[in-house]
Amino acid sequence: MREKFMQKGKAPYNVLKRSVLRHMPSGRSEVLLDAGVGKSSSVLSCKEDGVFVMSCAPVALSGKEMLFCGVLRCLNHLAASGAEAVGISDQIILPPSAQEEDLAQITKQIQQICSSLSLSVLGGHTTVSQGVTLPIAALTAVGYARGVPVSPKPGWDLVLTKQIGMEGTVLLVSERERDLCRRYTDDFLAGAREMKSLLSVAEEAAVGASFGASMYSLSEGGVLAALWNMMDGAGLGMEVDFKSIPIRQETVEICEFYRLNPYQMTSAGSFLIVTEDAQTVIEILEKAGARAGRLGVTKSRNARVITSGEEVRYLDRPAPDELALWQAGRQEKTSS
Repeated sequence: MREKFMQKGKAPYNVLKRSVLRHMPSGRSEVLLDAGVGKSSSVLSCKEDGVFVMSCAPVALSGKEMLFCGVLRCLNHLAASGAEAVGISDQIILPPSAQEEDLAQITKQIQQICSSLSLSVLGGHTTVSQGVTLPIAALTAVGYARGVPVSPKPGWDLVLTKQIGMEGTVLLVSERERDLCRRYTDDFLAGAREMKSLLSVAEEAAVGASFGASMYSLSEGGVLAALWNMMDGAGLGMEVDFKSIPIRQETVEICEFYRLNPYQMTSAGSFLIVTEDAQTVIEILEKAGARAGRLGVTKSRNARVITSGEEVRYLDRPAPDELALWQAGRQEKTSS
């Protein structure tokens, strides 16, 4: 007979077999040893002319699309390194109030997402802790690349693909659908929901890699955090035209409704490509149906300048993600 609530600590043997491992069938041919009882790790074959690349993303499972967006963040970061993903490993931390059905649902969703993306589930770890109030999934993606990613150089063009804030828009529509249905039409919300299909950057990354470009995937903190992080990591400055940053009307209106800054909101699906040949890169992307535009140029000096008409300002260090702050505020109000 199953207990109603999970026991504290590592998930027991029967729970792992019943609610975790049965949702983790074999996947790609590179996986030589799958995760399982008595196996503490997965084993992958290594390509002779390549390197392993790993990327991780912790996700608080506060809404039904959070897990999907977390997987895409990991994969997009791999793509920015020119890597092809092989699989996902997960560490699931549950609150004491969780039931085994909650764990089974999470692991089943991970498998469904990975299966739809032709990825293997590479195992992980499950535990129950008083330190969390929501389920947490710490995801790690593993893949191959031909070599070390390219670093941007002074005088290269900054290109941005698609539109900012799409991931945050998808999450807001998913979590607050009842509120939004009272304010917006079905057609408007359908346009917001369709952004979910645009959150992968694999196509853009393949184009950027073919041009020897430096690439960066937007995620938490939005476009402003991405610009700062990329330039800071390269020791470069930049000059960017704020008005050239693309944003969809659905994102603008939904962010205004919740008083969020879309330029500091999680933005998986949008991608920075820093290249010597922006015009050709943009033309190829747009022929493939991926919108792209030039934002500005990198500079040898560290100043990170954003212009908007005649107004000139300097980019600040990354602020906390707008959507994460908003979600945390809602949780505090609910608990009090």
